[in-house]
Amino acid sequence: MNNYKKVTDEIVPGLLVSVTQSSGSVMQDNIGKIQADVIDLSENKVRNTLKLDRAFDIQPSQYYADLMVKAQFELDTQREPYAWRICYGHPIYVEEKEAYRMHKTLSTINKKMEKYPSNSFAQYMIQFAEIIKANKILFRIDTSMTSNLSEMEFKTYMVNQQIDIADKLSELIQNI
Repeated sequence: MNNYKKVTDEIVPGLLVSVTQSSGSVMQDNIGKIQADVIDLSENKVRNTLKLDRAFDIQPSQYYADLMVKAQFELDTQREPYAWRICYGHPIYVEEKEAYRMHKTLSTINKKMEKYPSNSFAQYMIQFAEIIKANKILFRIDTSMTSNLSEMEFKTYMVNQQIDIADKLSELIQNI
């Protein structure tokens, strides 16, 4: 039985992009990571959709909690990112209903992505943003260790600012 509170407003998706150096094993010391998390920008706030999507049954056709686009790049060469993928980040407890929605969401997105092959990760990320109807891409520009969205600093671009988005992504990769 679902005891979640129902609301009528919808999630306004956006992407929050972070570029970091891999940490952990010695073999990953020269690897950089790019992660673009789907976030909620409704009510002019930046919110993690994880809390919204699991707490409320807002958008039953799409499951955006933990949804992200990821890639990696070599720090030595700072070449174009590779290993692009759309995935769910950290689903810990997934029940059948959520698993079905995750599968349906990924299948729908992947079918649309296949129609328009991308030549760069920036293009791929923008295409993903358009498919999920995100109108903004936020780049995290602070260097703090906080995971609290309200304490982070962002540079915001409209999805149609494709050249600016590609330039900002290249700048962040070079500055790692």
